[in-house]
Amino acid sequence: MSWSLILSAISNEIQVEKYFYSINNLKPEECNYLPRIVKIKNHRFFKFIKSISFFIRLIWPYLLAPVYFIICFFASCVYRFASLGRYSIDKFETKHVSVFSANGDSSFLKAKKLINPEKTIILGDFTELFKNENVDFNFISPYQVVTLCDLLKIFIISVFYNFRLLIEFNTRPWVMQGYTIFSILLRYRALCRIKKNLIIVDHFDRWAVLTDKVVSEIEKKEKKIITLTIIQHGILTTDYSDDKSSLPFDLTTRLNNVTDLIVYDELSKRIFLEKIISNDSCRFKIFPPILNLYFINSENIKFLFVGHSICLKFHVDLYLSLRNKYPEIDFFYKPHPSQAMDEKTRNLGWKVYDKLDSFPDVDVVVSYPSTLAYEYHLSGKTVIQHSIHDTSLSSSSIIIQIHEELKKRTTLC
Repeated sequence: MSWSLILSAISNEIQVEKYFYSINNLKPEECNYLPRIVKIKNHRFFKFIKSISFFIRLIWPYLLAPVYFIICFFASCVYRFASLGRYSIDKFETKHVSVFSANGDSSFLKAKKLINPEKTIILGDFTELFKNENVDFNFISPYQVVTLCDLLKIFIISVFYNFRLLIEFNTRPWVMQGYTIFSILLRYRALCRIKKNLIIVDHFDRWAVLTDKVVSEIEKKEKKIITLTIIQHGILTTDYSDDKSSLPFDLTTRLNNVTDLIVYDELSKRIFLEKIISNDSCRFKIFPPILNLYFINSENIKFLFVGHSICLKFHVDLYLSLRNKYPEIDFFYKPHPSQAMDEKTRNLGWKVYDKLDSFPDVDVVVSYPSTLAYEYHLSGKTVIQHSIHDTSLSSSSIIIQIHEELKKRTTLC
């Protein structure tokens, strides 16, 4: 559990965070480098949080971080005791050859069709309901793998490494990114204990970096070859129609141990090679994403908004404008998996599809540059894209495109 792992992982997180600040029209220094700005910006108390962010950052390494890590430690101990009596990793030693390291339901669902349940363990925290819905797979929690001694070491190292972020020039302003240290070390320890071939859907964030480091650790200590497979789970560019487009930011740490990549297309392959991985001998497989569309029993034109918290207000204004002009159209809204919706927005009149694996079969899709928009495009649907920066209907060209498309379809009807 070396310092280089934490520094490399958090350095990439900082690059991603800088990008999110830019697309939200915010400067990091204005918010004292708060982490998870996409979620915090849309919090109803954002202005208050922003006003006290200086004091939060000031006391974070000395008070808030230790308290936070203590909570993580005791919560982990409870989860560890709750896992006693369940199957441990020893039960899978001979049967399974690989482990899929999952970070939530959506990551597993994205990769599910490419994972062999007879050969692969699913490592992550899932509800009993979710596991019952996927009974063909063997799920195991990280807390079934690590020991109480491991958790104590992770707690102590987390506090120490969070202080070290203050020493490094590039991480000093971003010291609050240290909130991820405990979870990084926990997953790292679990994967090192399992010692199997690895499969992930993470491209370049802290989870990808730590998994890449796990491969180095196991190969060095155990003298065995470990494969690392990345299954692409999202587009890598803001314009998938432009063959020359690329990742919209530069990474500090590239992945050295990726052996296999399952990508959407040739554009994604190029971006991985140029921006993300350093292994030129990596094996590639092209596997375009396929949506399982849910049939809508309606003869009306069906119109879907692919949402994100950044452009929620824009979508609401656009929907209200279209609803008044086209009352005969059925409107649907698909929020981003990480997006929270209040009841007022949810009950505007559009049908909200927030189940992770539920995608309505519609005629027209309006979206910011998103993976789901790309998937609908591959499904043969009409996709009209707008900039994620759009905030005003009067300044966006998308209105004209929508009216032209709907006029054409209403004429055909």
